[in-house]
Amino acid sequence: MEEVLKEGNRLYKKGGWDESINFLEKNRKFLIKDNETAELEKIIGWSRYYKGIKCPEEEKNINIQDAVNNFKTALSLLTSLLLSEKEKEKDTEISVRNGLSLSLWILGKKKEAELESFKATEKFPHELSAWNTRSILLRWAGDFKTSVNVCERVYQTAVAKKDFRTAGHGKQNKGDALVKLGKTTEAKEDYKKALEMYKKYEKKTGESANFHLKRVQEKLSSL
Repeated sequence: MEEVLKEGNRLYKKGGWDESINFLEKNRKFLIKDNETAELEKIIGWSRYYKGIKCPEEEKNINIQDAVNNFKTALSLLTSLLLSEKEKEKDTEISVRNGLSLSLWILGKKKEAELESFKATEKFPHELSAWNTRSILLRWAGDFKTSVNVCERVYQTAVAKKDFRTAGHGKQNKGDALVKLGKTTEAKEDYKKALEMYKKYEKKTGESANFHLKRVQEKLSSL
C-alpha cells in the first residue's frame, strides 16, 4: 500500500500527471484505510489541478472541477478519522486545503477559496505551505504588495528550516507578484533564487523538482 502511494507521488512530482492518475486509479483497490485513500485522493487532486492549469482552455474547468471533487473526498475521509489519527494526517489535510483553495478560485468561487485558505492558516498557523497558498490568492486578488511580503516571510522561514522546496515556492511566487508590479529586475533575481532552492531540494531529498524548475525557467526566459 505504501509503495502504491509512493509511486503515485513520484509520478506526480516529475510532472507525469496522467501517469499518476492512471496508476493510482488502477491500484485504488489495494488501499483499505481512510487515511491511505485520503492520500490517494490528494495526489490525484493535485495531478488534476496541474493538468488543468496546463491544458487547453476548453479543458481547464473540467480538470479543475475533478480536482475539487478529489480534494473534498479527501477532506471527508480525514474528518472520519479518530482524533489521534488526524494528527498523523496533518500534512495531508494542509495540502488538500491548499489545493482546494486554489482550485475553487480558478473556478470563480473566490469566497469559498478564501474561506478554505483562512481555515488552513487558522488551524495550522505555523505551516508555511498554507501561507504560501495565501500569497497566491493575494496575488490573484490583485494585492501584489501584501503577496510580496508574505512570500518573503515564507522564504526566510523555509530557508531557516532547510525546507528548500517551500523556499523555492516562496521565491517563485514573489517573482510572480513583482512582475505584476512591473519590477522585472527584482523578479529575475527572485526567480534565480527559486531555481537555486529547487536544486537544493533535489540534492537534499533525491526527489525531482523538474516541473517547478521548468516553470521558473520559462518565466525567466519571458522577461
